[in-house]
Amino acid sequence: MIPTPQSPTPERNKNSPLLLQAAVFVIIVAVTLIVLNTWQIWHARQIDLKTAENTSSNLARSLAQHADDTFKQVDNNLLELTERLDHDGRGPAQRSRLHKVMQAQVENAPQLHGSFIYDAQGRWIATSFGNVPTLANNSDRAYFQYHQTHDDDQPYIGQVIRSRTTGDLVIPISRRLKNPDGSFGGVVLATLYVDYFRQFYDDFALDNDASLSLLLADGTILYRRPYSPSSIGKNISHGILFSRILPHSTFGNATLTSRYDKVERIYGYSRVERYPLVIAAGLSRNDALAGWRSDTTLFVLGGLVLLGILLVLGLVLIRQINHSVQTEAELVRTRDQLTLMNQTLEEMALLDSLTGLANRRQF
Repeated sequence: MIPTPQSPTPERNKNSPLLLQAAVFVIIVAVTLIVLNTWQIWHARQIDLKTAENTSSNLARSLAQHADDTFKQVDNNLLELTERLDHDGRGPAQRSRLHKVMQAQVENAPQLHGSFIYDAQGRWIATSFGNVPTLANNSDRAYFQYHQTHDDDQPYIGQVIRSRTTGDLVIPISRRLKNPDGSFGGVVLATLYVDYFRQFYDDFALDNDASLSLLLADGTILYRRPYSPSSIGKNISHGILFSRILPHSTFGNATLTSRYDKVERIYGYSRVERYPLVIAAGLSRNDALAGWRSDTTLFVLGGLVLLGILLVLGLVLIRQINHSVQTEAELVRTRDQLTLMNQTLEEMALLDSLTGLANRRQF
């Protein structure tokens, strides 16, 4: 009887899952690499956005402090003039001294365009400029009409106007003058150069799409970088910043799309402490993520190269394992064939080839 070949050995069955295990390992490593790279990209993006938020917030606070100091210096000049008027009166001799004081104030404050004093009818009493115009009257100005109807001691900051004296764009800040009986006695006014803020804001090294705005608390623009004459005096109180955010917060961040140029910006905003003013500093969201996009492109390319190397090495490993398994299987088959041949030879040695009977070797 000739023996039949043996069934596959347990070793061959053990090797069959090895390829699957190797493939699963390569897939797990590849997926892990992709997940880690994706998280790193997202995390870097969040860091850049947070940096832009902090930068815009700090910039807004810095500009708010600058505006507060700028208007406070001029407001102190108004208080000084008010006290002099209350103490010295408004006669011809006093007016000469007032003129010298007002000139000195202008010389010591680069933001100050001029100082003016008007009586209850809007006629000029004194000015930091030359002689007082004989027929000049400013009773039609908004700041004058405001003080006529508001009996308070607070400074009033109005919209940007064009000076009738020099033609410059100026920001008026004024205070009410009172007669001894408390009735309206006129207005003391100081005007600030709009160009002063323009020069100061332009000194900041920011991207072209950045925006810096000085606004009244009612949403009226006093100055905005990038400068556009049409933006001066515009009211944006209907926008999200003034209608939804500022009523509940004095400073912070907000990502908004500008109504003027449709640029999405990360804004830092801050109310000015002592005056009805608001600062908004916006950094373009696109510019804020420009560095991140550049880094991400290089990072993704590097990750793809690394992933490609991993897949190639994994493929080589799988092929090597497959080759080892096939080689082992071939060795097992060869062993089985040799075993079968040995068994056949043993049987042939124990039987007589002619009779098929056991020969004397079996005895």
